[in-house]
Amino acid sequence: MKDSHKITIKINQQITASSLNKDAQPEMVTEWHVKRILVAVISLLFIILFVIYFFTRESVEKKVENTLEIKTTREPVNAKVNDATRNIKIEKIISIAEYNNSIKNKTEVNIQSFSSEILDPRVIRALLTKGINNKEPLGQIEMPLPVTMANATAVYYFTEIIDMKGQFLYHQWMWNKHEIYKRIIKIGGNRWRASTSKLIPYSKSGAWTVSLVNKEGIILNKIKFNVIKAQ
Repeated sequence: MKDSHKITIKINQQITASSLNKDAQPEMVTEWHVKRILVAVISLLFIILFVIYFFTRESVEKKVENTLEIKTTREPVNAKVNDATRNIKIEKIISIAEYNNSIKNKTEVNIQSFSSEILDPRVIRALLTKGINNKEPLGQIEMPLPVTMANATAVYYFTEIIDMKGQFLYHQWMWNKHEIYKRIIKIGGNRWRASTSKLIPYSKSGAWTVSLVNKEGIILNKIKFNVIKAQ
């Protein structure tokens, strides 16, 4: 009767070959939490952008301040440069005006000290020159003509005439309305070149006139020039 109060529990357990295998490895199961990863990535990006914005703003502010300082310091320099440029332009204008006045004065002096008139169309050339080479004039005479005490100055009167073959003309040299020299010229061809010369000494400064005249005394060409004393 005592054995009737005992509880007997039977467990049916299936034992497989895999469970009896002591070398079997546990299986790893990976589970991804996508929402948490997205939140972490967004937070990291926000932090990075904030840091970049903070440092970039500081650098931009510094650049602006430096630019303003540079402009502030350069403004007086630019003003000085503009003033200097303006002064240079004014000086150039003044110098150009002075130069023009000097040229004008020299031209007026030359006009007063020299004049040439061709009164007959058959005289195609008439001029004063420093010399003659192969019947052609050499060099121009400076006007007014300077002379020194040491040496007399040679002056050549050159003329070229056409369509007057066989006629007689004259080169006439006058000083202060006094005839100094006169030479007869016979025109030997339809186109004829003739020249005469005079040594002008220091004592003969003043107004000179050379003329080409015919035997009736009609002036075909007349050149007036002044001779001045030079040191």
